[in-house]
Amino acid sequence: MDHQDQIKKLMLAGIGALSTVRDESAKALDELAKKGEQTLNHEKAANEPLHRSAKETKQETKQETKQESAAPRGEKPADINSILSSLSSLSAKERETLLKKLNEMVKEGEDDAK
Repeated sequence: MDHQDQIKKLMLAGIGALSTVRDESAKALDELAKKGEQTLNHEKAANEPLHRSAKETKQETKQETKQESAAPRGEKPADINSILSSLSSLSAKERETLLKKLNEMVKEGEDDAK
């Protein structure tokens, strides 16, 4: 085999190597893309229950908030005379409870003023 045949054979081997690398890299790229897609689908499926649970919790919280804000609140007396007249209907125990609460409020007010 002379030098010209060896050079030709070497060039053909280089071209064959490039062709093989191109084919193998295309296969590797396809496999990596497929693996990435599978991983993405798996993670999406795994996160779906968490997403659904968070959505349900959000809806429940909204409903509870709406119910709380829609709940009727006691009407406030218009003035101090209305308050005093409504106190006359309290029992002794209710008055005692009210007195304790008022004393706590006064003490909190004094603490806040300091």
